[in-house]
Amino acid sequence: MNTPLSELQADILTYKANWRIKNIKKCKLVCENITKNLESKNFKLIDIILALQSDLTASDDLDQGNSKRECALQFLSDTLEIIPKELLLKNDVDVIFQYYSNKFTTDSSVLKQTMKGINSLVNMKWFSKENVVSLLKCLDVDNYTPTNHVASIRYFAFAILQTCFDNFKEKILASKELETDFIEAFLNVSNGEKDPKNLLLSFKLNKEVSTTFHISNDGKVTQDLFDTLFCYFPITFKPPKNDPYKITNQDLKLALRDAISACSAFGNDAFSNLLDKMTASSPSVKNDTLLTLQKCIDNYAPTTTVKYWLQIWNALKFEIIHNNNDEKDDSDGFNNYQDALGVIQSLSGKLYELGDFPFDKFLKQAFDDLQQNFVHEKDLRQSCGILSSIASTNEDCFNKVLKIILPVFFDDNELSDLNLHSQKLLMLNLSFFLTSYCNVFKDCVEDETTVKSNELLNYKDQIFILLSKALTGSSDSEITVKTLAIVQFTKLVTMPCYLLKNEVFIIVQYLVDTLLSGGERDLNKNLYHSCLEGLKSISGKYEDIVHEVALNRFLFILSDPHVVNPEKVLKIIIDFSCSRHKLVKESVIELSKILNKLSGKCDSEYSFILLSTIYTLINGNMDTLFQAQESLVANPIASASIEYPVTLKDAIFENLFELIFIPSILNENDNLNIISDIFYLILLKCPNQLEVYDTIIKHEFLLKRQVLQTPSRLIIPFLKMIASFDLVAVELPPNYLTDAIKLATVSVDDDETIQLGYLELCCLLVNKGVPLNRDNYEELDLSLLFWLAKGLSLFNSPTASSIISYLMSKLSEENIGYVVAQLFVILVLDIPIFQKVKGCSNVNVKALHKQKIFYMTVPKLVTMFKETDNLQFKFNYLTALSFILRYTPLQIKTGYIVELFPLLVHALEMKNGDVRVSSLQTIKDTLETSPDLLLTHVHTLVTESLKLIDHRDEYNTTSVRLLSLFLLKLLATSLPLNYLQPFQKSIITGLIIGLDDPKRNVRKAAVDARQAYYELGQVFV
Repeated sequence: MNTPLSELQADILTYKANWRIKNIKKCKLVCENITKNLESKNFKLIDIILALQSDLTASDDLDQGNSKRECALQFLSDTLEIIPKELLLKNDVDVIFQYYSNKFTTDSSVLKQTMKGINSLVNMKWFSKENVVSLLKCLDVDNYTPTNHVASIRYFAFAILQTCFDNFKEKILASKELETDFIEAFLNVSNGEKDPKNLLLSFKLNKEVSTTFHISNDGKVTQDLFDTLFCYFPITFKPPKNDPYKITNQDLKLALRDAISACSAFGNDAFSNLLDKMTASSPSVKNDTLLTLQKCIDNYAPTTTVKYWLQIWNALKFEIIHNNNDEKDDSDGFNNYQDALGVIQSLSGKLYELGDFPFDKFLKQAFDDLQQNFVHEKDLRQSCGILSSIASTNEDCFNKVLKIILPVFFDDNELSDLNLHSQKLLMLNLSFFLTSYCNVFKDCVEDETTVKSNELLNYKDQIFILLSKALTGSSDSEITVKTLAIVQFTKLVTMPCYLLKNEVFIIVQYLVDTLLSGGERDLNKNLYHSCLEGLKSISGKYEDIVHEVALNRFLFILSDPHVVNPEKVLKIIIDFSCSRHKLVKESVIELSKILNKLSGKCDSEYSFILLSTIYTLINGNMDTLFQAQESLVANPIASASIEYPVTLKDAIFENLFELIFIPSILNENDNLNIISDIFYLILLKCPNQLEVYDTIIKHEFLLKRQVLQTPSRLIIPFLKMIASFDLVAVELPPNYLTDAIKLATVSVDDDETIQLGYLELCCLLVNKGVPLNRDNYEELDLSLLFWLAKGLSLFNSPTASSIISYLMSKLSEENIGYVVAQLFVILVLDIPIFQKVKGCSNVNVKALHKQKIFYMTVPKLVTMFKETDNLQFKFNYLTALSFILRYTPLQIKTGYIVELFPLLVHALEMKNGDVRVSSLQTIKDTLETSPDLLLTHVHTLVTESLKLIDHRDEYNTTSVRLLSLFLLKLLATSLPLNYLQPFQKSIITGLIIGLDDPKRNVRKAAVDARQAYYELGQVFV
């Protein structure tokens, strides 16, 4: 029968075995089991020590004596680490600590295990103050020399001190002698440390010691603690590869910065040393110095900072004046110029804490030093940057600075006499202080009738005069001045509690006038975009004003059917309204009203422009519009306060629906298609689709207009509306498909759009689940069958497979085979109504439907091509194959290229431009992604491509010739040199014909291709 002591012996043996093979996880499990037995009082700690006695006392003379002591002590320390703090009694703690203390001073071979055990003991409840005294003696300069030990041992010295500090802070503070011992131990332990993990602990401890203990009365201790820190400044550590601790250079910098700035007692040493470092040539060192200096100013007592304010000011002034780079360093991501300005702001804030006198003295010194720069227009940017940083401190500082600087800007200058250069400088200088205003008054609560009293308010009129003169009083060629004025006007509006509403009206009016200036000429790009950004920014705060002043003005202009250059105004509406949901919706609503009002008065081109704008606004803001719509529908109480209808359908559908019956819309394909697309977008997420189906589809289209009884151009909007309906919300009856099939085979003279519309409707209906109920495909038109197969194949219907197999059999019929081959493009062509829209289930489209079609058709076409000797049938198979490949994603067809290549070459010889284009496109895609697949066909590719650039061949269309030239150039860049060098001369000669091509873009492509082969194999240095 196993006794607890026998189990202990077994656990010790298990630990030893796993310790030798470094199985840390298993060792930990053994210690946890020992701890459970200790807690259950199955045995005592003394039993563990007795069981380990022979190993703990093993002599170095014995075989593996050192290793035995190390393993035994590691076992004991690992066990102490996990046992509860209250488990050991005071006598146990004292005895074990005495043992460890002796080991510390007498056996350096097990120092790591000893220190780990001591660290665990310090955490015990009954570890006494007397033990702390003894422990600190062990770590003093006489008993512990850190440089004699590796980093892992030194780590435990820091860990022991940290644990002592955390557990005995109050007792150490109560004893001057113990405090001194702790500091001396820390200084000894931290001396010469270089390991980054240990340094993080050292910096943390230094910060805690300097902020907790009474060091300010002891200059030597303060000096020693500071020197222990500053000897590492600046940090230049670069982490090694595969660093297990993931300690970065920035981690060490921040820890050191926190420690240096932690205690005001460091002030005398810190400021003098940091100011010396300001002269460093390295931008990185200078940045570290600036950030540390700022943190010291922020954390030190004002009385400490005030002693050095002049030296700090002079150093920062020099740095800012001589460093005007406002861009971040590309490699390190810092900006010394901006960081120096940040230090200025911290300094002014700290001086302000001492009262008006120190701050006023500092401000006077700063202005006196910079005043001449304004007189001589020298270093103005830096000077304004400094003063605006001081102004950004708080409201009082802001007013003090502006009381000095604004008279320099305005009282010394007659605004009416300022030339363009002076206007530009004044606006640039003023912008710094507008930014300061935003920083100081950012929490100001807006009031429509009053503004925040401040020094800048006294000069509002002068600022308006300056900006309006720059914007309207300069010539159109002065783009920089005008743009700057727009930017500053925008900034004025965004400044909290500064402008009244009527002043915002004026500024928006300025922006609108600028956008509309120049008549039919396009506005300068920079000026245009600055006005747009201004309107967008202002609409975030004053959306109602932008709507009233800007949008209504644009819409009024468009209400004239004879407006000149309406595209310019519509582009403005599209560009600026997209930032706000309300502006987009109002734009769409009002444009639809204008279109309805002008129906019959404007030509079809103007109708198309207006419809295109409506479509662009809706399509480009679908998420914004419909998210707002859904939230309003879900919250009818909130929607009751909205001035415009809840849904987009309610707002504009009626206005637009009446238009489809007007000849200028109905009889123009472009207009009819785009208004139908608008209906599609509006109804796609409409919450009351069933109502639309009943009132519009059933009543208007079917009952009144007989769309499914007689061929009509109204099939286009009818189709798009049906496409938008949800699969579940609206169930379509079978007779729709029956009627559509009848009309799909009826051709209408001079209008293929109608028949195509009915064919697409048939495709859509079967895709939406309307049953086909046809087994005899001979009765149906071939083009109709292709459209039905497409609708079914989109969701991988088994019926699609049988239809496609039937159609493939028709390729071998002499009379209709060529026509059938041309129709295969329908199966893979992307149709807009079948595009998946996020959050909508209006169509059945599976992600892999094209892959299914590819593997259903291509292998069989290849087999049919190989098995027949009939040239006409081969032509049919290649034509069908080329169209399928043309619209099949590259990743699907890449694995089949090797088998397809002979057919692709045959396709290049066929007398059909579209087939040649499809083949060339497939080869080009393969060459771009997997050129190694074509290495054995280089000769064939070169020969065939050179034939296809001859413009005298009527089947070598412009697209064929361009693709062939691109393919030749791609060969030179994609394939290894040794494969192409044999063909270099023949290719250069063969490309000559391309230089005489009638198309300019083809001639340019030929020149580029020849150049690629002239440079083939050359090395450019």
